[in-house]
This record gives sequence, structure tokens and C-alpha cells, in this order.
Amino acid sequence: MNKRVTVDLADDEARAIEAAVVDGRFASEAEAVRAAVAAWAANEADEVELREADIQRLRRMVEEGLASGPSLDADAVLSRLRERIAIRTSGR
Repeated sequence: MNKRVTVDLADDEARAIEAAVVDGRFASEAEAVRAAVAAWAANEADEVELREADIQRLRRMVEEGLASGPSLDADAVLSRLRERIAIRTSGR
């Protein structure tokens, strides 16, 4: 079943649809609009799928990090490295 929907388009959008019909890419303006909506819907579905894949990837990364053992305090590690470098360079 089809549902009639009325939309207002910008002049350039309307011209693009009209040109697509004149060029023979679509049989009617309605067909061109349906194709545009179908392309938009497919793109939206792809976007959702990509976001879900990113979320799953990030969850796996967090789980791997937690499973890798206790974390180190970055400031403490850098401080110890600076001390070691200072000791080695002061003896020159």
C-alpha cells in the first residue's frame, strides 16, 4: 500500500528531480523521489550497522584491556623513567 506524502523541496532539489526524469533516469518524479528515499534508508541502515560494529569493537578492546592485568599509573612510570634518564645523563 502506498501513502501519499507532500513535501516542499528547495528549487535546486526540484530541478535535480525534474532533470533526472527528463534525462530518462526515472519515469516520473515520484519514482525519482522513491529512489532517493530508498537510498537514504539504505544509507541509514548502513550507518546503524557501522555504529553497532564500532560499539562491539570498543567493548572487545575494553575487555582485552581489563583481562590484560592491572594497569600502571602513567605519571608514576614517566617519573621513574625521568629519574633513570637523569641518573644516566648526570654521570657523563
